[in-house]
Amino acid sequence: MKNIIFITLLILSVCNFSHAQQKPDFSALYTQAIEAISKGDTAKAQNLFLSSVSEFDDAPSYYQLALIYQLRNSLSSLNIAREHIKKAIDRSKENILYHLTFASILERLYFLSEIEFDARSRAVLEYEKVLELDSTYSFAWYKLGKFKRDDYLEFSNSYQRASSSRTFSTEYDETEKFGAMDQVISGTNQFFVEDDSKMSQTESRNLQALSDFIDSESPLLSYEGEAEEDFLDSEYYLKKAIETNPNNYRARVELGFLYEDADKPEQAIPLFKELVEENSLDKNAHLFLGLLYYETGELDESYESFQNALSLMDKKEFKDYTFYSVLKLLEPILGDRAKTFSNAEMSVFIDAYWKIRDPFNLTDYNERILEHYARVTYSNFRYSIPQRNIAGWQTDMGEMMIRYGKPTARKRFRKGVNSSDFAFYDLSALNYDYLSGNDAKTEVWYYDDVALAFTDDYSTGNYKYHDPYAYSRRSFTEFRGNASPTGRNLVNYKPEIYKPKFNGKIIDVPYNAVQFRGSAGKTDVYINYGL
Repeated sequence: MKNIIFITLLILSVCNFSHAQQKPDFSALYTQAIEAISKGDTAKAQNLFLSSVSEFDDAPSYYQLALIYQLRNSLSSLNIAREHIKKAIDRSKENILYHLTFASILERLYFLSEIEFDARSRAVLEYEKVLELDSTYSFAWYKLGKFKRDDYLEFSNSYQRASSSRTFSTEYDETEKFGAMDQVISGTNQFFVEDDSKMSQTESRNLQALSDFIDSESPLLSYEGEAEEDFLDSEYYLKKAIETNPNNYRARVELGFLYEDADKPEQAIPLFKELVEENSLDKNAHLFLGLLYYETGELDESYESFQNALSLMDKKEFKDYTFYSVLKLLEPILGDRAKTFSNAEMSVFIDAYWKIRDPFNLTDYNERILEHYARVTYSNFRYSIPQRNIAGWQTDMGEMMIRYGKPTARKRFRKGVNSSDFAFYDLSALNYDYLSGNDAKTEVWYYDDVALAFTDDYSTGNYKYHDPYAYSRRSFTEFRGNASPTGRNLVNYKPEIYKPKFNGKIIDVPYNAVQFRGSAGKTDVYINYGL
C-alpha cells in the first residue's frame, strides 16, 4: 500500500514539474527582466516583460513596461505607457506606486499635447486616490498643492472680456507725439515715447485702439473669486504635506512661493529661514530669502542673503547675475559699440554703471545692485523654461522685469474677446486678430507711465512681447533689431525704471542752494536743508 502511495506521489510530482517547465512562474521572467535592466539592456528587459504579460497578465510587468515607455518621453510612447499602467492598476487597484506613476504619465501628456486637455484633471484624481489609500502620503498632498498654486497663478488678475458697451470713433487727429492713454490705474498712464518722437496718423489711431483695448472701463469678467479659492486650497494642501512630513522640502518651498505670489512675503520668510538654518549650502533658499527680505524692506538682511547665494553659485550662474543680465541694461546705452569691448573692459564699464546709480553712497552696499539681484531672482523663479534650458531673465517677461521691476498692476486677458470690439479698427494696420476669437492669452503690465503686453500665442506658458503694430498674428518682436518704432523707443528712451527702497519713510525736506565767489577763481556752494 505504501509503495502504491509513493508511486502516485512521484507521478504527481513529475507531472507538476513537467507543467512548471511548460509554463514557468511569471516571477522568473520578471526577475530575468530586472537583471537585464540592471545591466543596461532595456531592449531585452522589454521583451521579457512583454513575454510575462503575454503569458501571465501580471501587474508588476505591466508597471515596468509603463516605466520603460515613459522614459522615451514621446507622445506615442507615453500613450503606450498609459495603457500599460492602467492594466497594472486594474490588476492591483490599491498599489500606490502604480497610481503615482499613472499621475506622472498624465501630467506629461497634458504638457505634450493639446488634445490631452483633460489629462491634468485626471492626474489630480490619481493623487486623490492615493490619499484615499493613505491619507498620510505627503507627496500626494504636495502635488495637489502645486496644482492649485499653478491654478492660482493662472487665474489671479485674469479677466475675460464681455461684449463691449463702448462707442467708437473712427476720426483721429494727426499728432506729433504719443498722447496720454486713458486712465487705467491710479494716475495717468502716458505712453512711453519722448515728445519729439513723431508718428503718423495711422500710428496715432493704432495707439488709441490699444488704449481702448486695455481701458479699465471695458466690461470684464473677473476670475478673482476662483483664484482666491485656489490660493486657499493650495495653502491647505501644502500645509497638509508639511504636517504629514515636516521634512518635505518641496512642499515647504512651494508654500513659500505661494505666499510670495499672493504678495505675502512676510509669511514666506520663516519657511526659508528654516531651510537655510537646516542647510547653509542651500543656494536657492538663500536666493529666495534675499528676494523676500528685499520685498519687505529689510535691506541689510537681503544683502546678506544674496551674498551667501552668490558665493554658492557655479561660475555660469554667477556670471548671469553679475555680468550677462547687466548687459541687457547697457545695450541701449552702448548700442553697436558693445561688440567692441572685451569682457574685461565691459566689467569695468559695469562697475562704473553701478557706481553712478548707487542712490546712497554712505551704505555698505549698492542698493541698485540689490534691486537687480531681486529682479533677476524673481524672473528666474517665475519665468524660467527648464525644458528649453532658458533662464527666466532671458525671456521677454524676464527682460522687462529686470529693466522695470514689478509692475504697479497686471491684467491677463483670456480667450473670449468679442471681435466686435475691433469692428471699427483698421485691422490691416493694427493687429488685433491675436486678441479676438482664439486661444491666445495676453498679459498687460502697467507702470506709472508704461504699459507692456505679452502674449502666450502657442499656449506653452512662454509669454512673448507682442508688438501691437505687427501685421501677422504670430509676428513677435523684441525691443531691438527689427522692432517697431514703439518698441525701440521704449528701451532707448527708458532703458530702466528704478525707485530706491528705504528702510524708513520718505520725508520731503525743503532745501536751497547758494553760491559765493571764492578766492583764486573758486566758487563756494552751500546747500541748506530745513529740518
